[in-house]
Amino acid sequence: MTAKKYETAIDYEAIIDGFDQAKWREGTPEELAEHRERAKNAVIVEIEEIDANDTVEIEEIDKSDER
Repeated sequence: MTAKKYETAIDYEAIIDGFDQAKWREGTPEELAEHRERAKNAVIVEIEEIDANDTVEIEEIDKSDER
């Protein structure tokens, strides 16, 4: 099994936009594993791009008081 590394956020969007639930349900275990690997790689690239650009600030939310 080979997984293509997605290099940009546009590639990540292509994974999401190309997702077909009917096809997913009919996929073989190998196809599903490949899809998971591609999606995981795309998320990793997206995180790396955010870190590299340093344009996003993540606000920590204290949920200890919520019930």
